[in-house]
Amino acid sequence: KLARLTYTDSSTGLMWARQDSGRDIIWQDAKRYCENYRAGSFTDWRVPTYDELTGLFASGNLKDKIKSTKWVCAFDTRGSQGGYFSMRSGQKVWNPQTASCYVLPVRNAK
Repeated sequence: KLARLTYTDSSTGLMWARQDSGRDIIWQDAKRYCENYRAGSFTDWRVPTYDELTGLFASGNLKDKIKSTKWVCAFDTRGSQGGYFSMRSGQKVWNPQTASCYVLPVRNAK
């Protein structure tokens, strides 16, 4: 059952939710969404970084493993701006933390 809900990237040791939040969430609330996310008995889900999202995108595993084609939140910040990552193009942008995005929880599987 867990395999239907998550994807573990053996090269990075990261476990990803197979599907994003399915709805817009304000960047500021992304951390709380991940802290409350449950797949299996794991409670250590978090917002991924730009580097982690870039690695997932570059691996080519999105099409078969992860269901997300939206802008997702990245943990990175720059002043009052939050990180946003396009799961469609791999583009990274900075927007106000009050902008919305989808959330793709991740955790360290090791």
